[in-house]
Amino acid sequence: MIQFESILKIDVLTVFLSVAFIAIGYIFTSTKNKKKERNWPVVKGAKPIIGNSIGSISNFVNALEQWCDEYGEKGIFEVNIFGQILYVICSDEKAQYIESKRPFDMIRDPTLTQVVDSVGANGLFSAEGKNWAKDRKMLSPHFNRRHIEDYLPTIKTVSKRLCDKWASTMQQDGAVSISPGLLAMTIDIISLVAFAMDLNCVEKGETEEGNDVIRIFDKSLLRILAPFSYWKIPIIGKYLDGGEFIANRLKTLFYKLIDEYEEDVSTGKLHDKENTFLEKVMTTSKKENSNLDRERLAGNFLTLFAAGAETSHVAMVSSLYEIAKDTSGLQDELLKEALELGDLESVIIEDLETKLPRMRSLLYEVLRIRGPAVFRGLESKAELEIEGIKLPPKTVFVLMDQYISQQESKVEGRGTPKGPFDASPKKFCARRYLVVDNDNSTKPSVVDPTFKTGFRPLESGARVCPGRKFAEAEIFYTLSLLLRSFHITLEDGHLPMKLISSFTQQPDVEVRLVLNPRE
Repeated sequence: MIQFESILKIDVLTVFLSVAFIAIGYIFTSTKNKKKERNWPVVKGAKPIIGNSIGSISNFVNALEQWCDEYGEKGIFEVNIFGQILYVICSDEKAQYIESKRPFDMIRDPTLTQVVDSVGANGLFSAEGKNWAKDRKMLSPHFNRRHIEDYLPTIKTVSKRLCDKWASTMQQDGAVSISPGLLAMTIDIISLVAFAMDLNCVEKGETEEGNDVIRIFDKSLLRILAPFSYWKIPIIGKYLDGGEFIANRLKTLFYKLIDEYEEDVSTGKLHDKENTFLEKVMTTSKKENSNLDRERLAGNFLTLFAAGAETSHVAMVSSLYEIAKDTSGLQDELLKEALELGDLESVIIEDLETKLPRMRSLLYEVLRIRGPAVFRGLESKAELEIEGIKLPPKTVFVLMDQYISQQESKVEGRGTPKGPFDASPKKFCARRYLVVDNDNSTKPSVVDPTFKTGFRPLESGARVCPGRKFAEAEIFYTLSLLLRSFHITLEDGHLPMKLISSFTQQPDVEVRLVLNPRE
């Protein structure tokens, strides 16, 4: 099975390189301390080289949120992380102001963009300006409902494999570690949807391609945390952490698949590649007579894998954990909805979009407070005035989306809804986004979350995640199948799960479930 744990652990070489890079970076980048005019708090205790201590890397978000509590009275404060000054935004009012500058005067943090591009994932996620417009045109149309309907048979096939695999594991071990299987499932689905390439990581366990997708994020994390761009050192830099070797293998694979598709088109042997994402992109490009950039196409394929490996599977882990630990009857309510879908083999996308309000509310709450993305790094392109102080271009901001969603709104009509149970925004509530009609309480509707209702994990406006509906279909179908197949509980003595910082947020414990077959 793919080693999910490798995402969470940094090996000895990584630790050594991190320390070395921090020390070298300090020598080359340290500058004289300049007094600055400020109208906001500054986190105390910054030290040479490391700045304000965050403890371990996995504690990064926790440290930021603690500082938000201590220094966030104005909705903005200043912190020094490894010698870089960050302006942390922790109020809805300030976040709105920063977001109003997107996408022209405020761009994604270039450090993240450079790192993502350096490992070959130079696609829509990291793109800005003209590249973003081109990539969005390349990707977004192929994630509408009609196209997702074409991908649904793949979701059904792979989720059934996972269900059968877990049933077998239960007979042997009495409990299932769910993270590796869900990670394998998302990689299998994406490889089939994108290229009709069946890695079958669910049944086979480890594959070189699947492991490379995971390894590339280990290297990305190291590069993000490095105080200078060591991978840009001439000749040797990009090989120091091994990332270039992995990126080249993945690029070679993607180019090979593109070449095979073009050969199949020329010989009339498409067959199994019909209705794949690659086929749709190439067909559209040909119809529009547009020049397709192979490198960016390959980069967007890696971005697709990243979305599955680093986001969808974490959302499913958190969802299943919350279902398993709940004592309020949530699992029974979700099962009732899943059963009302009828024959799962006949389910269409419209069913998943309209007939699962309770499951949808659960997912929204998971993404809000238990999800993989809890903050955003942005950089200003122009001078910006905050609290009467003008900040220069290239000022870096950290928007604390999850933290902001947990604060009581001071403006009527804004902020996280409290739902039918008047739940505090600081607490997890799976029913938060339900709207119950007292005359028809068995069929609730769902509040569609936006930044106005404290929901920012998928960005907003033009930058909203284009694959959101595809990910929802994958998650809703898989959860429905698992709920109909098993009664889900936590293994006895299970430790509480929280999320810790890696490339995205990840569970800090191995989530193990007991899956008892339903009659």
